[in-house]
Amino acid sequence: MLQALLLPGVWCRWGGRARAPALQGSPGLAQRRAPGRQLHSLVWGPRGLRPVQAAAATAAAAGLRGLRPAPAPLGLRGFRTEQQQMALTLSDWEKRLLERLCSGLLGGDRSCLAEGITLAESTNGQKKHLARLLLQKVLDCQRERERLNDQKPLAFRMGLSGPPGAGKSTFIEKFGKMLTGKGHKVAVLAVDPSSKTTGGSLLGDKTRMIELSRDMNAYIRPSPTLGTLGGVTRTTNEAILLCEGAGYDIILVETVGVGQSEFAVADMVDMFILFISPAGGDELQVMRVSSKYGEGFTSLWEKMTEFHTTLGATGELQIKRQRQQKVWMWNMIQENVTEYLCNHPAVRNQIPNLEEKVVRGDITPGLAADILLRTFSEKKEIL
Repeated sequence: MLQALLLPGVWCRWGGRARAPALQGSPGLAQRRAPGRQLHSLVWGPRGLRPVQAAAATAAAAGLRGLRPAPAPLGLRGFRTEQQQMALTLSDWEKRLLERLCSGLLGGDRSCLAEGITLAESTNGQKKHLARLLLQKVLDCQRERERLNDQKPLAFRMGLSGPPGAGKSTFIEKFGKMLTGKGHKVAVLAVDPSSKTTGGSLLGDKTRMIELSRDMNAYIRPSPTLGTLGGVTRTTNEAILLCEGAGYDIILVETVGVGQSEFAVADMVDMFILFISPAGGDELQVMRVSSKYGEGFTSLWEKMTEFHTTLGATGELQIKRQRQQKVWMWNMIQENVTEYLCNHPAVRNQIPNLEEKVVRGDITPGLAADILLRTFSEKKEIL
């Protein structure tokens, strides 16, 4: 009869049905090895799925060979988290990179933060894969930090928008210096428009915030819109999360120079601030601030903190953040659906022909779109 040591807390199987940990004994209990049995990638234990390397090391220390993970208890059979599945596909170099970025970023390393945001902004498939893993690790850490803070958010997110020349960058320069002087760590995510002709961006916000860019308690990250509407980038949410993970408690998101209809940043921040140029609606302003002379900043900050504290005390801030998470999810779905649609083999083969017909005026753009969507849903070419 085959005997095996059942390691504490490990569900294992030797050919037959799964057995829960029952035997507690010495390594000598493992007397024979089941022929041909190999370690699987994950082992189920009381703390969830464990990497096979950890399980193998535990088994080897006990003198056990041929351990094979068995199904989890009823209701959790075959369960693997998405994060664990993704991590299994990484190379050794990618694992080391991920660990370095995560530990450095959570420790406040500015270079790791910059590298992490660059990774999140990448459109390369494998780099996007790494970025998702990094973001999940940072999110897990932030949730634990918030738990220790009575479930209250640790950072104050502010969005700043307005037409070009209204003084957004000048305001951030003075306001940011005041905040760092009070002991805060300020992250500025400045969004610049991208050219539809060349795709390039000037990214010149640091040149307009010289003093703040020299402050070691401030971090300024210019990013291009790359065609994203609403005055922000497609990865602004990710950048906010990474900055918070790096210990920045004030996040300022400066949008591109926009009109009144572009306020996507409002779905990412706790407070939305609209700048209006002189003679552009002064009668509607409830508070005036002089960025040039530094007047009014103290009273403005007092009103801001009062607003943020009230939201947190009533629970409205937490609800708002949760609602924003859902908006973020659906924004990512919309972006990825377009990518998947264009990369679908049947759709990709029809795009040139349909585009040509639309240009010639043979069919309407709406009909062409319907054809491509029907092709995508049916997963076959429509002749």
